[in-house]
Amino acid sequence: MPPAPHSRPRLLCPRRLCHFHGLIFAAAALFCATLAPLSAKPKKNPAAPPAEVVELERLTVTDSRELPPPEEWSYTTIPGFEVLSNASTRASQRLMRDFAIFRDALGIVWPIQFRDPPPSAIILCGRNNAFAQFLPAPADPADARADATPVDIGRASLTLINREQGFIVMDLQTKSLDLDPSMLGMDVADTGLASFEIDHYAQLYREYVRYLLSQFGATLPPWFEEGLCQIIMKMDVDKRTIIFGKIDDPDDYPTSRGTGTGAGAGAPPLLAADDDDSGDSSDPGFIGNLTIDDRDFNIVLRRRALLNFKDFFGVKAGSPVAQNPLGNNVWAKQCQAFVHMCLFGTGGKYKKPFATFLTRCAKEPVTPELFKECFGKTYNRFLIDLRGYISFTSYTAQKVTITSGPPLLAGLPEMRVAGEGVSARIKGDALMIAGKPREALDTLRAASIRGDQTAPLLASLGIAAHAAGEDTRARKALETAVAGGTTRGRAYTTLARLHLADAQGELAPERLASILQLLFEARKLRPTLPETYELIAEAWARSSTSPKDEHLAVLVEGIRRFPREAGLVYQTAELATRIANYDGARTLIAHGLKITTDAPAVRERFASLQSTLPRE
Repeated sequence: MPPAPHSRPRLLCPRRLCHFHGLIFAAAALFCATLAPLSAKPKKNPAAPPAEVVELERLTVTDSRELPPPEEWSYTTIPGFEVLSNASTRASQRLMRDFAIFRDALGIVWPIQFRDPPPSAIILCGRNNAFAQFLPAPADPADARADATPVDIGRASLTLINREQGFIVMDLQTKSLDLDPSMLGMDVADTGLASFEIDHYAQLYREYVRYLLSQFGATLPPWFEEGLCQIIMKMDVDKRTIIFGKIDDPDDYPTSRGTGTGAGAGAPPLLAADDDDSGDSSDPGFIGNLTIDDRDFNIVLRRRALLNFKDFFGVKAGSPVAQNPLGNNVWAKQCQAFVHMCLFGTGGKYKKPFATFLTRCAKEPVTPELFKECFGKTYNRFLIDLRGYISFTSYTAQKVTITSGPPLLAGLPEMRVAGEGVSARIKGDALMIAGKPREALDTLRAASIRGDQTAPLLASLGIAAHAAGEDTRARKALETAVAGGTTRGRAYTTLARLHLADAQGELAPERLASILQLLFEARKLRPTLPETYELIAEAWARSSTSPKDEHLAVLVEGIRRFPREAGLVYQTAELATRIANYDGARTLIAHGLKITTDAPAVRERFASLQSTLPRE
């Protein structure tokens, strides 16, 4: 139940509301500037009464014949992650060992600690085309038509993450990918297919950096994410030394073999004819498959045209260009060049303006005026400087030598056979974030039917069933999971949402108390979810009794945690108005208007509520 009464709280100050959000980007800017379960017991299915023929058909154990056989996965844990793999044991162990060393090294050069990181897992897909099932479903059903561009083009790995969980999914089965030549700055008509050989270690490092950046709690610019990924994934690490920011020297490579696509004198060919190609080489217009390496910006971009900064900063996170940064993707390499120049180049003169620029990008759109205010140069002038940096790269990499303590080493983790309930839970939760609730439910049901009735699996099953529209099944699974002491916060909020949907009209005090009890249990669990507070506000809004100031203090706590959740701010402002706490309502409305500058319809709701308040 709500906390004990106390004096009327001072609800919020608009400056304090934005303080946490500012700290998020300050942490990213600081990096740029410094660089230094309880289980429920399995239940037996009771036999249905003989007269109930339909029930007999539903409960007869025929599902075991229709269900696909259990998949074979291995399992282990490393600090912060569960690991699920159907690749070979040796390949999984070596990848996880090197990943552990990489994480330790990154923690030295980027010593940022995150509060309440979500429960996370790494899924290594090594056979049976397992990776394909985790590719996110298209947001628009029209994109799923047969002639649409495949959503998996150029994908060898991906990060699936929400406020509650995070998954890094690796495709270890695929050794090379055919990339879209147009994204590599090449003429599609002249090049045919472009094949990229995958470095699975580097791709895991890339996804881990994306995972870490997601922990800032706000969306970072895609160009910054990609530039930082390009730099960090190539960090040199040995037992006692870490070199951060080093790039390839073009003079270390043989000269171009005359393919016409090289980076200039002294640089290797960016594209090399595949000697094993068996195409019809008698056709004078045939070029065949081309093999692409993944090289640094000073090689890739030396003879390539750069994107103008308007187009460069305009690339969205969900665009095909940002989703396919493998190989010598021109945008991705320009991201590396821009971030590298600002962090490591020109004697560090751009570090401070770059940190300012990154922080301001979180609050306002990138414009030529904003860019000039931060860097003191126009787009065109800075682009000329960037071109010079690409051609004559003068920089200082960061070198860290470990002089005391243990060296950077890690042993091979022990892999064991994963129980079906464990593998189904991890897979099902990842499929949910990928936007595939029906597939998630099928996976979880199979494990449940075969006997896993533990609280973790039932919590995931109930959440997936609700998302798939099967609320009866969801309610039963969630009630059992909650009774079994699940530590999954979304299980409590989903069950509370179902109870709210079942209730008709105003909530009586007893019904309100039972719903709030679920939500206050969710509030104790980590990571904290904004829907916990939103549902508390909804329950009070539907209550037959009005809340008191001490009840609103819980919602204020939620706003401090999630200052940009406009729905929660509006609900709390409405409740403050309902109990005549007009000062608190005004403060909340002012904050709501400030965070909804790009949402006219939402701003109109705040303005309408403001008009109902008495004059000060």
